[in-house]
Amino acid sequence: MPIKKRALLLRRLRNAVRGEVKEREPLCRHTTFRIGGPADIFFVPDDEADLRLALRILQECGQVYFLLGGGSNVLAGDEPLAQAIVGLRSAAFRRLEYRDECVWAGAGVRTAELVRSAAKQGRQGCSFLAGIPGTLGGAVAMNAGSRDYRDPGKIWSLRDCLAQVRVMDACGNIRDCDPAELAAGYRQTGLRRNGEVVLGALLRLPAGDAAAVREEVFGFLERKKKTQDLSRPSAGCIFKNPPQGPAAGWLIEQCGLKGARIGGAVVSTVHANFIVNEGTARCADVVALIEQIRRSVAEKFGLDLETEIQILGKGQG
Repeated sequence: MPIKKRALLLRRLRNAVRGEVKEREPLCRHTTFRIGGPADIFFVPDDEADLRLALRILQECGQVYFLLGGGSNVLAGDEPLAQAIVGLRSAAFRRLEYRDECVWAGAGVRTAELVRSAAKQGRQGCSFLAGIPGTLGGAVAMNAGSRDYRDPGKIWSLRDCLAQVRVMDACGNIRDCDPAELAAGYRQTGLRRNGEVVLGALLRLPAGDAAAVREEVFGFLERKKKTQDLSRPSAGCIFKNPPQGPAAGWLIEQCGLKGARIGGAVVSTVHANFIVNEGTARCADVVALIEQIRRSVAEKFGLDLETEIQILGKGQG
């Protein structure tokens, strides 16, 4: 964004909010891909009131913002990012609270932490999140899910255990919504289209046998270790599976693209729907590799693969 606008916005935020406001913060530090240039503004609110105030200031200034959770489903551009980045990482957004047959989890709670806590408490219903990186807010917004390790035909998703979701709109208004309002589908909800921020969610996690829950968690983790490339930086699956037909990974593999490389970005030899960063990858490398994959699949199968990850910025250095 223009220097004068950035300076004015930074001054307004720093004078009004209690949370941390950073300028030119490298996004490679905040994404699992370890890729991304500097964000002009990076803000971590202290609590809901602080977030409400910041969103109102951003709206008054006509400034676009992006909610960044664990950074696991994001590819950030190489060039400075004009969008303001908001991260719900303070203690107020990392609260876990058990309530009868449910658990309240703030948007900043990491999915791994939720799974560990639920297993320790002997709560069943969220074991499928084991091995899925990121935070609950992002998982709710994209309706994260996983195949069952016992029955690959069964796909679990977060909507299966959601009881209620607390959201804030761009004007700072807060409401508790029923999961049916989210229009949750395969790796998507209406939250992103509406520009609403997930503050937290109430999950139905009834009490079960603790040993059985731990066994489930182990099963989901083992399946992911065997079928996904978890040892190198990536953003997880790049493409959504087509509504009908084979999975995206199979289509890419049939095109002979396992191991294909552009710069430091490489198609995983473990799971063809993963692109990994071998240490020097730029956003431009990943974007070019994505386009090569899409062209190859379209030419061979007549299918247009849709990306699952969100791409911020121009994607070119």
